[in-house]
Amino acid sequence: MLLLADPVSIRDEVARLVERLEDARDDVRRPDPTREPSEQQRLTDVLADVLDALQQRERGTDTRLGGPEPTLGDLGDHAIDLLARLAEIARRMQLDAEADALHRLTVPLACCVARGGGELTHIGPVVNAAAALTNTLRDPAEIAVLFRMTDDVFRAVSLRVSDARAGSEGQRAWRLLIITRAIMATRTQQPALMENAFATLIEQMPDDAAGFFREGMEKMEALDYPAAVRIVMQRYHDAQVGARRLH
Repeated sequence: MLLLADPVSIRDEVARLVERLEDARDDVRRPDPTREPSEQQRLTDVLADVLDALQQRERGTDTRLGGPEPTLGDLGDHAIDLLARLAEIARRMQLDAEADALHRLTVPLACCVARGGGELTHIGPVVNAAAALTNTLRDPAEIAVLFRMTDDVFRAVSLRVSDARAGSEGQRAWRLLIITRAIMATRTQQPALMENAFATLIEQMPDDAAGFFREGMEKMEALDYPAAVRIVMQRYHDAQVGARRLH
């Protein structure tokens, strides 16, 4: 299920998931009211503060005074890191469903930052979550919602990431984002979104485009896509694979 790109909804969902982690923790340890807060509870408290700051910054109601304040992008990157750490704690506790759910929340969270005008640099967890979500959704309408959220994230990625050196972590995440966005567009079955994502793929990853469209045509046959979708994929396939053959 896709969660709305809204800090309050995200905060409530994090609280619900972390409560499950705390319940699992108490199942193996006797509850002790004097015990120090768990790592996940400490992370959750910090994350709630960051989400509150994000909400205030988006609404223009942040009234704090004095000292340098983090940018909206800084807040977003920090929140993404906290969510990734919470997901890792859940994974260590063998609570895979909760870990996956926490991981997925990085997508609407990053979308909140993007729609608020923030710039994103910590995109690895977001891209991985978006790719995983793409493989679980079946309804083209839901995938279209995810595409638009991911598209907002794509447009908010910092130049420090998109222009990072080849082989770096940032560059790998950027390339995966471009490919994932093109796959999502195809699965929306909306030619206009496909045109948008395919043009970006060709511009940003020209050496990989032919392989993508070659594999895309194989999927058209195997999954019986609508004719309008097949026509778009065929056109890009013929242009890119044909150009490769000429070289």
